[in-house]
Amino acid sequence: DGRLYSPASSLSSWDVHAYYYDSERGLPGPVYKKAGEYPLSLDRQSDRDAFLQGRWSRPLGDVWSVAAKGKLYFSHLEYVDFPELRPETSAARFNYRNHSAYVSGSVMARLGRKVKLNIAQDFQYDYLDSDMRDFAYPGRLSSWSCVSAVGEFADFEASAALLSLNVFDSFFSGGDRHDARRSVLMPSTVVRWKPSSRFSMNGFAKRSYRMPTFNDLYYTTVGSKTLDPEDALQFDLGAVWMAVRSSRDTLDVKVDVYRNYLKNKIIAVPTSNQFRWSMYNLGRVAVFGTDVVADYSRAIGKGLFGVTARYTLQLAKDRTPSAPSTGSGTGRPLTWNGQIPYIPVHSGSVNLSGALSGWRADITFFATGVRYTTSANLPAYRIDPWATLDAAVSKTLAVRSGSLRVKISLNNLLNEQYEIVDNYPMPGFNFLFKVEYYY
Repeated sequence: DGRLYSPASSLSSWDVHAYYYDSERGLPGPVYKKAGEYPLSLDRQSDRDAFLQGRWSRPLGDVWSVAAKGKLYFSHLEYVDFPELRPETSAARFNYRNHSAYVSGSVMARLGRKVKLNIAQDFQYDYLDSDMRDFAYPGRLSSWSCVSAVGEFADFEASAALLSLNVFDSFFSGGDRHDARRSVLMPSTVVRWKPSSRFSMNGFAKRSYRMPTFNDLYYTTVGSKTLDPEDALQFDLGAVWMAVRSSRDTLDVKVDVYRNYLKNKIIAVPTSNQFRWSMYNLGRVAVFGTDVVADYSRAIGKGLFGVTARYTLQLAKDRTPSAPSTGSGTGRPLTWNGQIPYIPVHSGSVNLSGALSGWRADITFFATGVRYTTSANLPAYRIDPWATLDAAVSKTLAVRSGSLRVKISLNNLLNEQYEIVDNYPMPGFNFLFKVEYYY
């Protein structure tokens, strides 16, 4: 990080961040019920990810300010698929290399104390390379143009934005190059009302539009080149209540209620292993949800004790109509109004924490309800509810000009046997030891 001073004494700020990640691990297929006849998978996956990003901003007097950001990103994924059931066949290797470059610039104007205007322009180019035969070699140039305004009026704060997305894709199919263009406008508005220092309400309405990623589209046996973009209308109303404020106790309660309408929602479900996922669109999805969070803390001497409870209700229903020739007598398919794959209706957690003299301890209980692998919510596709209990203890020490943090996490203390993804059992009791140094 650094700061630059211009001759006019205006202050600029900048920062640069470099990152590298390397891993190699097993990625087993489903756990077979007849282990003697069907051996466990020997598949392996390695990932190498690196990026360099930076940000710069500078005020230009009392009214104007400018900012710029940029990022270069590269990732390499290699997957080795061993045919356990046909050992005489050679292992298949899949290599994918993703290149990405991103740049952004923005200008903000302060019109008095109450109004801000902002104009931003972003560009990103992505290219996916592979040694696969007859690969598509896709490239994508995306641009985002945004104009927004924020105003404060007594107890109200309101903002409005208009975002324009333009995407140009190019790829090869059958030896020929194909191009595709797509443009869409995404308006949004946010309103916040704070009648007192302890209570506030907020809400937003916006349109979201998500293009399928190259992973979704072009990973062999993973993606579907016919995927449509996901289009959503989102509405949210929330409230925050600071119920208790004293020298020893605090209690905050936050509630959000939301309603979403999605067209062509992109769904990912696993196939024969965790590398090969099936991607498809659900034509229509309606979502109603509620999130409730209560956060309590109490100071005891030099220590701090806290309790955080969360609950989520999410009714995500498949409202895709059937084709005229395949519908039942009601004109609706078996999946109509079913909970969409892998989304529980009920989930929640409780965290107990305590901190004293650099020590911190946490106990977390997490539970999720019934889920299904398809929108046809039949017993054959049911995934049982599950719950886990985790604990962690950490100690932070001052070391020279920085701090050293040592942490041990004990996960799934009750050795619960559960599955997040069907046929992929999660680990029983396990532990993690971590050492971090900050300077």
